[in-house]
Parts: sequence; C-alpha cells; structure tokens
Amino acid sequence: MLSYLAENRDDSTAGVTAVMIASAIGLFTGPLWGWISDKVGRKRVTIGGIIGVAVFGWIFFAFLDAGPLAFLPIVVILGMNLAHDAIYGPQAAWFAEQFPIEIRYSGVNMGYQLGTVIGGGIMPMVATLLYVVGGHSPWLICGYLTLLCLLSLIAALAAKDPARELAISARAGD
Repeated sequence: MLSYLAENRDDSTAGVTAVMIASAIGLFTGPLWGWISDKVGRKRVTIGGIIGVAVFGWIFFAFLDAGPLAFLPIVVILGMNLAHDAIYGPQAAWFAEQFPIEIRYSGVNMGYQLGTVIGGGIMPMVATLLYVVGGHSPWLICGYLTLLCLLSLIAALAAKDPARELAISARAGD
C-alpha cells in the first residue's frame, strides 16, 4: 500500500498513519473477534472474515486509486479490524482445536510456519510480479487475493469447530 500510494498518489504518509491507527484498534478487535468466536463458533467468524477480505481487496484498491486520502484510516480500519481481525482473532484457538493434544504444539507450529512462508513470505514478490505483469494495475493482485481467500474458505469449511459444538451444548444445558 505504501509504495502504491507513493507511486500513484504522491503520498506515503497517509498509509502509515492509517495502518498505525488500525493497529492500535486491533489491540481490542483481535481479542473481541476471539471472544465472539467463543460464543458463535470459530468457523462462522473466520468464514465471515475470509469473505470480508475477498471483497475488501477490490474495494480497497479502487479507493486507493481515486478515494479521498483523508478517509483512508476509515477504509483501513474496515479492512484490518473487521475483516482481517475476524480471521486472526479466533485463529490460534481454532488451529489448536484441529489437533489431538499429543501433537497439538507440533501441528499448530508447523501450520503457522508453513503458512507464514508460503502465504506471507512470498506475497510481496508475487504482488510485485502481478503488479508489473498487470501493467501497473492492482487488479491481478486482487484476483490473487480472492484466490487465496477461496482456498482459505475451502479449508475453513473442512475444519472442525469444537467451540461451536461446546457453545451449543452449553446453551442446551441452560
């Protein structure tokens, strides 16, 4: 975002400010989404976040191209604190719930590390390549993000959701 704003809008400070504000709010929204996932199930919250990220990528770049930068913090807050944090908040607990206790630490750790390398580690290079191949347009990046969200959605649908099952059992017992 910062390079894109500097190249296309001659502004590199609005993005930093927006991310700092959203990150500060994230100190509260990450745990909030985790708490919500305790009540309604991790799968529901995460799937909502995945869909939010898939849609948000397109809106975000359209805004970066033409929207008033004074509103950038609001747009980044919507993307980070509503969509991203809805995935991130429940993630640690949900990952742990996918593995039996005997291999839980190894399973979660391997998932995090491989996911970070494959998803996050190469993303800047892939995004730069797609940006150049796309004629300095962000739309191939948005398509790639949507593809990643589709794969995430498939994985989320296939995963167990013990927190939801426990919440349903607790309500039935009330």
